[in-house]
Amino acid sequence: MTLNRKLLMGAAAIAVLGAGAGFLVARVFDSHEPAASQEDHAEDEHEDHTEGFVALKPADAPAAGVELAHVERGGGADLLLPGRIAPAANAQSTVGSPLDGTIIEMHVATGSSVKTGSPIASIRSPDGAAARAGLDSARAALDLAEAADRRDTSLHEQGAASRQQWEATRAATLKAQADLRSAEAELAVMGSPSSAGVVVVRSSISGVVVRLATAPGAVLDDGDEIAFIADSSRSELVFDAPPASIGAIAVGTHIEGRGASGDVIEGEVIGVSPGASGSSATVRA
Repeated sequence: MTLNRKLLMGAAAIAVLGAGAGFLVARVFDSHEPAASQEDHAEDEHEDHTEGFVALKPADAPAAGVELAHVERGGGADLLLPGRIAPAANAQSTVGSPLDGTIIEMHVATGSSVKTGSPIASIRSPDGAAARAGLDSARAALDLAEAADRRDTSLHEQGAASRQQWEATRAATLKAQADLRSAEAELAVMGSPSSAGVVVVRSSISGVVVRLATAPGAVLDDGDEIAFIADSSRSELVFDAPPASIGAIAVGTHIEGRGASGDVIEGEVIGVSPGASGSSATVRA
């Protein structure tokens, strides 16, 4: 790939790295003033009197059909770097099983396009059924505790129940509320399985299913991979920079990459990760 990087710097040398899937070319330009014009030099230099050579003054050149080109100091350099196109860090996702269970249905195939929230697989889990039952039990316990709390509060206000009895009932209500929140959180982590213990695992990003790691009937443990999804529309240029050039590459620098097909990809440096002492740095754009 070819990477054009416009920076106002001193003249840089050409560094070539021949390894890698492709290469990036970065150009550094000098900002020197143009050298003295040919008109000034014409007066100072001696004219050659070679046979067949006709000396013209700059003012006479247009009449003779001669176009003058002023030589200026460029001082740029090309930095050739091996690089590749890779999905951005936040454009790929590994979909894992949220609980132990058995795959009962796959909703996608390799190459399928998905959106955020699209179903990937359905899993049946005894643990999921138990968690759902625990949530239902916690809700019932809270309803009972709140009813007792309302009753004892009314009796206490009428003087028919002691403060100690009312405080005990109130504490039981608070505990029942905490138990319900805990059960709800546990169920959410598991993907909110149904009363039968079936949970639908969904994609967290939009993209394309690159890999499926399981199939219907497979038994999974909590955290096992189900699918890998990547969004190819969000890509980065990743290349290695030699230690000597790290100081010349800054975050925010506009770059232009060119692949083997000649297509131009524009980007901006978003991070430079220096390597160990004496090793190359990784640049992402």
